[in-house]
Amino acid sequence: MSQKQAPDGPKTIDLKNPPACRIGCLTWVPQANDAGAKKVLVVQANYAPRIGWYQLPGGHAWDREQDWLAMGRHVRRETGLVVTPTRLLGKDWVPYNAETGAAMGQNHIYLCEPVSADAQIVLPAAEPGEAPELTKHLWIGYDEPDDLMQTHQRLRFKALWEAWEGGTTAVMEHGKPIFPVQRS
Repeated sequence: MSQKQAPDGPKTIDLKNPPACRIGCLTWVPQANDAGAKKVLVVQANYAPRIGWYQLPGGHAWDREQDWLAMGRHVRRETGLVVTPTRLLGKDWVPYNAETGAAMGQNHIYLCEPVSADAQIVLPAAEPGEAPELTKHLWIGYDEPDDLMQTHQRLRFKALWEAWEGGTTAVMEHGKPIFPVQRS
């Protein structure tokens, strides 16, 4: 478990004006296939600082939006798929980024029902005069993300894979598991 201490501050928070925390809503979409090979859907980002790197489909919840509904909204927009979440597969705490100013966040990753290997993936079209947000999609296995993902994304992917196979939930800090995976 992380040995970091919470910063000194008041023992309670103002519930009408709580601290900033972004809620990320990602999805783990397994591919249904007859060969028994396990593959998961990832998309290639085309925006800084992730240009060219693959990641799980998803995005952020709007103000007062349930995370599982936001996950479905983002996956539909990013891939054209309508997915059915089955359970929370993992949670990844991401620190405040002083370089970009991005708020700290909690990424909630939902396991969804498998999608057919021949399902049509439709990436979002670019706005006129702009580059597309996403450029490709892949179905990848456990050993494939090494050269495809940024370090924290790769760590997250592997921790989630272990939780998926073990029937557990991964709890992470910037992709690094906080608790060992316990097989059920």
